[in-house]
Amino acid sequence: AGLLWGRSTLEWAMGELLPMRREGWMILTRRLCLLFAGLAVANEVIWRNFSTELWVTLETFAFPAVLVLFLWVQIMALQGY
Repeated sequence: AGLLWGRSTLEWAMGELLPMRREGWMILTRRLCLLFAGLAVANEVIWRNFSTELWVTLETFAFPAVLVLFLWVQIMALQGY
């Protein structure tokens, strides 16, 4: 919704905890939107084509690990903002 409004709702929610310029918040918002869309597609593909055990394992361990790694990389990449 924030991208449609041209504003980062992340900045509104976390602006005081993570000081960053507006451009940085918009970059982070776009990248997180793409990540979550990619995770949703991966979730659907895995859920429909593989065993329930594999899906549960990936949902429990791999997807959170991807999110933490992604956020760590973004924090490093957005240091200039």
